[in-house]
Amino acid sequence: RPQIDTKSILHWNTLMLSTHCHLARVFKDQSHIKSATELIAAIEQHFHSEGQWFRIHSHGEASIEAYFEDLANLIDAYIQLYQILFDETLLIKAKTLLEFCIEHHYNSQTGFFYNQQDSLSPVYPTTDDIMSCGNSVMAHNLNTLSWLFEQRDWQDMAKSMLQNMTQLLLQSSPWFANWAKLAYIYEHGLEQWIMVSHEKPSKLFSLSPNQILAWSHTNTQIPLLKNKPIQAEAMLHKCINERCLLPIPLKSVQI
Repeated sequence: RPQIDTKSILHWNTLMLSTHCHLARVFKDQSHIKSATELIAAIEQHFHSEGQWFRIHSHGEASIEAYFEDLANLIDAYIQLYQILFDETLLIKAKTLLEFCIEHHYNSQTGFFYNQQDSLSPVYPTTDDIMSCGNSVMAHNLNTLSWLFEQRDWQDMAKSMLQNMTQLLLQSSPWFANWAKLAYIYEHGLEQWIMVSHEKPSKLFSLSPNQILAWSHTNTQIPLLKNKPIQAEAMLHKCINERCLLPIPLKSVQI
């Protein structure tokens, strides 16, 4: 019989996790929330050990230090999962991983992140092929987390990465779809939908590419979400970049 490849790959599992999160928001399906919760627990159990992330899990053992693209997609998965569970520890984990990638995988001279395993030369993934490349995913992460944690230097990094890709994007846009998505976000502004209430909200919104969803409460540790007055009724604050509209009752928002 032919051999069967039974190994699990961190990158692919993070893609499935993000998929469950998107499906949960679009179809308001609790089964996808359950699947996403179970999957992140399995990812953290099998691919993380003693402070280090690994790329491969096979036959009960983790091996090969995680590539940059593994970590970039894991950060994105944490951000997506936060938007259905509203557990701030997920954003803290995303921020910690982002800082790790900047320290260990970012080249300030090229303006891009790189993979470097063993003695191989650094590889800078920039083309969105079947799957979005690590750098385009990380550029989205930098932009999103820059707003949540009020780190404008991260936004500048993302903007610089996009500018460096502009010529290729104009010449061969089908191969740079995720970069094009980021260009759309910068063109239209990033909408921050912030739900403010004492209790964790149960609503799930189908979001556009340039929207992020967050929950502000009394004990929040996320800079963007602090100092939002909490009323007896749950409210929704809508901001586009740094311009905010008047809050409206959350119950009046159509999903």
